[in-house]
Amino acid sequence: KAERTPDLAEAFYWYQQAAQSGYPEGMLALGQCYASGAGVAKDQAAAIRWVKQAAEAGIAPALMWLGGACLEGVGGLHYSQAKMWFEKAISLNPNLASDIASRYLACVSEPNAEADAFLWWEYGANAGNMKCQLNVAACLLNGKGTIKNEVKADEWLERMLGQDCCSDYENVRQHQKLATHFMVGHLFPRNPTKGVYWLRRTASLVETSAASYQLGLAYATGCGVDQNKASAEDWLKRAIGEGGWGYGPRPNLLLAFFWILWRDEQKFSEAEQIFIENQDDHWGLSKVGLSYLQHIGMRAGQASLIDLWKAQQLNFHWAYELEADILLSYPHTKENLDLAELKLHQGLGNIEAERLEGWYIGDLEVHRLQSKLVNLGKIKPLGLFARLVTSAMGK
Repeated sequence: KAERTPDLAEAFYWYQQAAQSGYPEGMLALGQCYASGAGVAKDQAAAIRWVKQAAEAGIAPALMWLGGACLEGVGGLHYSQAKMWFEKAISLNPNLASDIASRYLACVSEPNAEADAFLWWEYGANAGNMKCQLNVAACLLNGKGTIKNEVKADEWLERMLGQDCCSDYENVRQHQKLATHFMVGHLFPRNPTKGVYWLRRTASLVETSAASYQLGLAYATGCGVDQNKASAEDWLKRAIGEGGWGYGPRPNLLLAFFWILWRDEQKFSEAEQIFIENQDDHWGLSKVGLSYLQHIGMRAGQASLIDLWKAQQLNFHWAYELEADILLSYPHTKENLDLAELKLHQGLGNIEAERLEGWYIGDLEVHRLQSKLVNLGKIKPLGLFARLVTSAMGK
């Protein structure tokens, strides 16, 4: 059955009938038709006239629309009036505060804009809106629109998660999101220690492989917690058993990869078997691992580095690091040493990008690559960047 093409002119007719009969929702819809030219010629004056009638009848979305129209200068409205309309909308429906404050901040650059947005979010938060509560916590953690206060921020986060309207599934999802915000620094200031705290809270609620996987990665790289290889293995094995870990390479591949990074030679044979069984891995870890083992982990010879280069296109700092290790296992010619230095720099440059993509990479990874550059400096004169790294580490 063919879908019916929307008849905008017919829709306009019925909205007009509703508006002229005194229905406020019809007045708002009619005004929006005039504003966008849906089923009728655009007429900004008519749009504002009808939407104002809806606003006078107490329709909160109409008040919100007028605030947005002021920000855009529709029909001669001035942006300075936006705050008035927005506050009226929020007073009628606090759940509109989240979107209104975000839009206001995106359009207004005045000094008090952040403070106004915080007050609106706080109003919505006190009414129980979870998005507003999250934004209030973010403001308190960042010191935007209000004084920085981590204790109050934590109180708001606990209040957000303690609401009866929050289902078990939503509760777990919100815990996971808080961990990500702290680990990556998208909404809150980056704080991996708090991120690990929220990951543990998530894992305590339900067996969720996503939290187990991320805790394994955190322990493996020292992100928000002291590096602990045994704990990393435990959490990644738990993720393997739970299945459905979400974003990232398979947990068994990640575990095998860490075994070779940690030079755990007793695990090399098991790691090799995992890599062989998972060569359909689009992340490239199986190819990187096998390439490394073929070079210096298990067998003699200098096989092609093409798999490592392919993995580097996926922006893994580990792939650059392992290629540098391989190059340093070769005779120390100037060409090999120069290339090893370049690969270590490229690996360092990739770590921040990996963090922004959601990888929980601890500073331990940075320090390890920097230490390798320092050790390389004992073999050859380094470039300017590496000399700065060496100086900063007191070497």
